[in-house]
Amino acid sequence: MKTPYDDIYDEIKKWKDEVKEKPENTPIPERYYSKEQTIKHLEKIEKKLFSNKKDPLNSLVDLAKFLGKKNIIELGYAQIVDSIKYVICHCSLISDPDNLDQENINEALDEAFNAYILPQFDSYMPKLRKARILEEDEENKTITALTDVRDKLLNLKLTKSAAKISATLTKIEENEEYQSFL
Repeated sequence: MKTPYDDIYDEIKKWKDEVKEKPENTPIPERYYSKEQTIKHLEKIEKKLFSNKKDPLNSLVDLAKFLGKKNIIELGYAQIVDSIKYVICHCSLISDPDNLDQENINEALDEAFNAYILPQFDSYMPKLRKARILEEDEENKTITALTDVRDKLLNLKLTKSAAKISATLTKIEENEEYQSFL
């Protein structure tokens, strides 16, 4: 039986194959690498990313499940696929594929989370405001959920993303106005 991970991984492979077949569709501008070099980088990066114990796709799928269980947001397939594409391209640009390390992967995953997933948190803001107005107990639950997300992001070494959640938590604790996680 196929898992969501399998479906997403298949989509990433399909995308990589499309790039390979039509190098003009390569998402990385030619000023960085030739099209052929980019394709080689993408292949090496993909192999390294998905053979790693801290596979970013596993991390994002687990994070999506966690966010759903906390009733914060439901991530769709597209956000995860686009995030992984971003991670692959980012890693292709910032490092030599033969020397890719976990720090590079974490940096790329953090940037992807900020670009594709954190904006989805804005749908959680009305729930936070409503909880503050209506019930202290409900406010505590929403703050606890956000704190848990921040801690999960820190465990994944997604420090920029965790810092944005922390900034919102600080505003809530200090009764400051908060509009967005961005």
